[in-house]
Amino acid sequence: MKEPAAMRQDAAVTALTAAVTKHFPQDVADAITADEDFFAAVARYAVRDLDADTPEDFDRLVAAVAKDTEDHTLDWLADTAESPTGWLKSRL
Repeated sequence: MKEPAAMRQDAAVTALTAAVTKHFPQDVADAITADEDFFAAVARYAVRDLDADTPEDFDRLVAAVAKDTEDHTLDWLADTAESPTGWLKSRL
């Protein structure tokens, strides 16, 4: 059985993944979530530093990032000169 913290981490990753998938095209969402370890670290950061603890919190955070982003394409994401996951974290 997983420890409670591990279960919370799984829920945070699931909520962040759902929000990214909802607010970005699938190919961009796949790029953002591709580095699973780093993506899990982004989820931990959102919980710890941004007080995200419900799926709605993650949705609101990611929606704000997506709204502030004009071009949701992989070419644009590649032009950010960061990893896609790092790009997301830097904007949360």
